[in-house]
Amino acid sequence: MKVKEWDVNYRIALGITLLLLVWMILGLIPHEADEETAPGAHANDFTVQVAPSQAQPYKRPIYVRAVTEANRSVLVSAEVDGLVEATPAHEGGVVEKGAPLCRLASEDRELRLQQAKAELNKAQIEYKGALSLNNQGLQSQTQIATAKANLALTEAEVAARELAVEKLVVRAPFAGTVQEQLVDVGGYIQRGTACARMLELSPLVVTGEIAEKDVIHLGEGDAATVNFRNGRSEPGRVSYLSSAANSSTRTFKIDVNLPNEDRSLVEGLSAELVIASHSVQAHRISPSLLSLLSDGSLAIKVIEDTDLAVEKVVTIVGDDDKGVWVTGLPDTVSLISVGHEYVANNSRVKLAPAKPPSAQQSKPLSEPQSNDMPTQETPEGKTQGDTP
Repeated sequence: MKVKEWDVNYRIALGITLLLLVWMILGLIPHEADEETAPGAHANDFTVQVAPSQAQPYKRPIYVRAVTEANRSVLVSAEVDGLVEATPAHEGGVVEKGAPLCRLASEDRELRLQQAKAELNKAQIEYKGALSLNNQGLQSQTQIATAKANLALTEAEVAARELAVEKLVVRAPFAGTVQEQLVDVGGYIQRGTACARMLELSPLVVTGEIAEKDVIHLGEGDAATVNFRNGRSEPGRVSYLSSAANSSTRTFKIDVNLPNEDRSLVEGLSAELVIASHSVQAHRISPSLLSLLSDGSLAIKVIEDTDLAVEKVVTIVGDDDKGVWVTGLPDTVSLISVGHEYVANNSRVKLAPAKPPSAQQSKPLSEPQSNDMPTQETPEGKTQGDTP
C-alpha cells in the first residue's frame, strides 16, 4: 500500500511540473495578435499636435558665489619717528585724498628748518659776493666754485628739513573710508608704523571662484549682475579673470567691479554673480516635452517627413521662467507639443491643426527677473492666459 501511494503522489507531482513547463514555454512564444498590436503597427491611430520652433541666440548664465572686497585696503604708515599729537580722522569717517590722519609733534624739526634757512641765506650772500669780486678780478675760480657748492648744499639741507616737517602729518593717499585708527594721542611711533587702515569702496570689487569648465566661456569686460542676499541687484563688468587655476581647488579667480559712489555697499557682503556666457543657438521648450531615455540622456520628439515622429537627443544648456533651453536640434523644427508620450520613435502619426506652442503651457509665464541676461523671447506667440 505504501508503494502504491508513493507512485500516485509521484505521478501527480510530475504532471504538475510538466504543466508548469508547458505554460512557461507558451508564454515565451510571440502571438500573432501581439505582433499585430505592436507599437507602430497602428501608429496612424494617434493624433498629435505640433508647434514650430526656431533656434535663437542664447547666453547661458553662469552662477558664482562671491563676496565683496574693497578696491584698495591700505595701512597708512608714518615716514618719520615722533610722538602722536593728534588723530583728526575718526574710524568710519570718509576722507578726501590728502586729508590728515595723524599729526606728530614737531620737536626740534622746525628749529632745524629755521637754522637751515639761515645757512641758506648766508650761502647766497657769500656766493653773490664771490661773483662781485670776480668781476673786479679779486676772486679766483676756485673760491667761486666753493661758494657755489656751499650754496647748493644749504639749499638741499633746507629742502630736507622742509620735507621732514611736512611728513609730521600722515595724510590719506586716496579718497576713502578710515576703517581703523591704529594709534592714540600720546603714543610714540617709529618710521614705518601704521597710523590708520583705509578702504577704497568705490568702485567695489565682487570676487569669486569660477569652475574650469566655465572659464573658457568668459572674458574681461563681460556683463554681469550681482545679486545680494537682501534682494538688491547691481549691474557690473568683469574686471579681472585669472589666467592660472588655484592649485588646491582648480578654480579661477574672477572679479567684477561695481560703482559705489554713495558707499552704501561695504566689504564682506555675500553675493551671487550671474554672468552671461558666450552665445549659442538653442530652443526654448517646455520641460514637459522632455523624456528620459534608457541610457540617461534626454530626448524630445519632433516631426520629420511630414508625419514621421522622431526622437532627438538634446542637451539642456539653461533655464528661465519660461522653460528650458536645449541644443541638439536643427535651427527650424516642428515639436510634438501634445501626444508625444503616446507615440513611438520612427512611427507615423496624424497631425492636428497647429496651435501656438505657448498655448500648451499650463500657466502664464513671467519675464525674467534680470534684464542683464541676454535671453530672447520665443517668436511663436503669446503665453496661455494672455489677452488676444
